[in-house]
Amino acid sequence: MASWASPFPAWPTKLLTPRTISLCILLLAGLGLLYTITPPRDPTRKLLATAAAPEDVEPVERGRKATLPTEQVAEQDSGTPTANSYCADYPDNGAIALVVKTAATVALDRLPTQLLTSLHCLGEPIIVSDLAQTVGLNQVHDVLARVAPEIKRAHVEFETYRKQQELMYAGQWAALRSQAEVLGSAGEGGGRRSAAAGLDRWKWLRMVEKAWEVQPERQWYVFVGDEVYLSWRNVRHLLAGYHHSEAWYLGHEVREAGAQALASGEGSGVVVLSGHVVRDWVTQHPGLASRWDKRIEEMKDGSEVLAKVLDEVLGVRLTDVGPVLQPHAPETVPFGPDVWCKEVVSLHHLGSRQMDNIFRAEMALSKNSNTSPLRFRDIYHSAYLTGFPFKREDWDNLAADPDFALEVRASDITTLHGMWEPKDFVDPHMYFSGCEMACIQAEACMQFASLKTTGEDVGDAKAECFLSSVFRLGRARKEESWRDGEGEGEGKEGKRVWMSGWRSDRIARWVEGHEGCG
Repeated sequence: MASWASPFPAWPTKLLTPRTISLCILLLAGLGLLYTITPPRDPTRKLLATAAAPEDVEPVERGRKATLPTEQVAEQDSGTPTANSYCADYPDNGAIALVVKTAATVALDRLPTQLLTSLHCLGEPIIVSDLAQTVGLNQVHDVLARVAPEIKRAHVEFETYRKQQELMYAGQWAALRSQAEVLGSAGEGGGRRSAAAGLDRWKWLRMVEKAWEVQPERQWYVFVGDEVYLSWRNVRHLLAGYHHSEAWYLGHEVREAGAQALASGEGSGVVVLSGHVVRDWVTQHPGLASRWDKRIEEMKDGSEVLAKVLDEVLGVRLTDVGPVLQPHAPETVPFGPDVWCKEVVSLHHLGSRQMDNIFRAEMALSKNSNTSPLRFRDIYHSAYLTGFPFKREDWDNLAADPDFALEVRASDITTLHGMWEPKDFVDPHMYFSGCEMACIQAEACMQFASLKTTGEDVGDAKAECFLSSVFRLGRARKEESWRDGEGEGEGKEGKRVWMSGWRSDRIARWVEGHEGCG
């Protein structure tokens, strides 16, 4: 049989040496690495323009943060909105002075996130505290530096103030944080407030005077706490309804029995004064803060001090602009028809993650439509991605809040069928299941809570049911226990236990039916 002959020419066997094969493999590997380091240009990827070099950045006003032109800022993916486009639509035009009140013990923890999110568009925020320091490029002013020496000697919290200076100069930042828990002067109910809270009372009047000193002749002066998310767009919308040449003191009203209304700076974290008020304060009443130092010790917090000064000296009383200035974080905002479609000017008591989530929600709205402001509806959707649970033990969903309470009526047991025990539902206060049934039978009820208390002072047991017309998550509330008796082992043990529930299906239907805000 004839042998098969290959149609291809024979490859010289002398070339296929181990050394030749190794060189070929190395060459191929090198080409692959070069390709990885310098991949072909992707025409779909948006890159920063060459104008990003420092010499190509347009000059900015004194003190303003230099930023690249909006069209040169890259969006790393199509789902990430740009904050610069938002700021371009609502620039800091110098009409509003924004004052942030913080404390030495928390400034470095809270301010960075707030400055990068909520206050991103502000070129020159005025930061006041009880310790002079810097956060990035921002100066923090010590507004207690000019408090008279005799006042500092007379109040125990100023010992902490002096200690803070020592720790800062020694570089002991961890020890500085621990000063937040040091006890100061007497507080409400015979207890003692923290030294940080005591010092805060002396900041309020001086921060107004410092604001005028640093940024005089502004149309508005907005004062916020360091745990506040402030919607820059919505605060401008709010102030457009008032004139800065008139005497305005705006805030979220709180009123105690027999007391005048005051802006809850401790609650909502926001107080607004018109330029007219601040100008009158510093030009007609110089040194006002110092003259009030001796009265401050009689007051519980700085918002009360400010309200009294404005009323007694300047004749200006609070104008309530709630609920757009919320004293709540998303988990405690009372969601319902009263707030659902209102614009959110501020939220309070926020951590860094919450502040960042709200910032992203607002930027997404700005990206999708320049005509869509941040509303409470948007806060709900950003905070409650999975809705509400059915029930939680050791939890208070704030259904007991009297502002939104519904009447608790006996259940109609004729509607019960199956395996239910009617006796468990006659009195809604007796069992959690009875409280739940009362909520089911009240059409306006969105959530409910059951509180059971035992102890000698209440008999064997006392139970209460609370129904609410709004919905919110609330907060953990661990069991409280005590013993009724002076000696150890004497008396009867008492305890208080909370359990909360939600009509999740009813809430979901309500939310679905109220998506449009017009």
